[in-house]
Amino acid sequence: MTYDVYMHFPVIAIMTLFVGAFLVTLAGKKETARNIIAGAAVLISLTLLALLVKPVFVDGQIITYWMGNWEPVEGYAIGIAIEVDALSLFFGLLVAIAVALSCFYSFRYIKQDDARGSYFTLYLMLAGGVMGIVLSGDLFNIYVMLEVMTFAAVGLTEAQRLRRRARLTSDFASGMELLRSEIGSRLAPMPEAAERLALYGPEGTRGFYTALCAGLENLGGAQFHELWERALELTDLPGPARRALSELGMSLGRYGAAEQASAITACELELRREAHRACEEARVMGRLRAGLAAGAGLILAIVLY
Repeated sequence: MTYDVYMHFPVIAIMTLFVGAFLVTLAGKKETARNIIAGAAVLISLTLLALLVKPVFVDGQIITYWMGNWEPVEGYAIGIAIEVDALSLFFGLLVAIAVALSCFYSFRYIKQDDARGSYFTLYLMLAGGVMGIVLSGDLFNIYVMLEVMTFAAVGLTEAQRLRRRARLTSDFASGMELLRSEIGSRLAPMPEAAERLALYGPEGTRGFYTALCAGLENLGGAQFHELWERALELTDLPGPARRALSELGMSLGRYGAAEQASAITACELELRREAHRACEEARVMGRLRAGLAAGAGLILAIVLY
């Protein structure tokens, strides 16, 4: 192959990832189609960079591609360049290999996640941004790709945070059922109920009840609701869920079993409403970011080539 052919490989390697982000969104809920598109995108990108090993590493060429064919005139350049030398290709191959391996691992890792559609869109945008930074030949293009990478990375982390909070709130709602059973049916004292929940409660709540048990063992003159609040500060619950649990802490240990069971039921209902709201927020924000990322990916692919 000639230089005129090689020069297109770096930009196509980047463009493929952005186009893949757009196509993953079009695939919708078709999991097999999403996986095929994402897998094909990362493999094509890796293959194109691997084909540059001989001309760059062996023959010592430096491959330059000017977007829009805006080449320098009399030594002055106003166009945007993609440039591949031995160092940038080395790091480009590292990125491409890491992206491919993590993508295929994600097929199984993200399989049970409700937001796996938006995940692969943002993932491919992130991969394209990192690849663009590595292969950029000018500071302006590095800045553009850095913005793309940051948008995708923030979208991925924020979506994960919202889903984690929704799961945590749901765990606390489920834990309320066990707490009501302990106090309302078994008439267990609060220290005993907290100890059982620390051992057998939903996974997301065990740390909270463990901290509560530790506080109950070393009261130091503190009241129960103060220990409850201290344990609550260790959680990553959203504001409404935290307030509902804080109000419950004011009732536990003060009234009869029936009154406490009633307060627990009210708290459980509030927690379930908040868990549902958090799930919806995570889903809507995930779709919004995925849509924006898909549109940006298509535009960048067009601009790049």
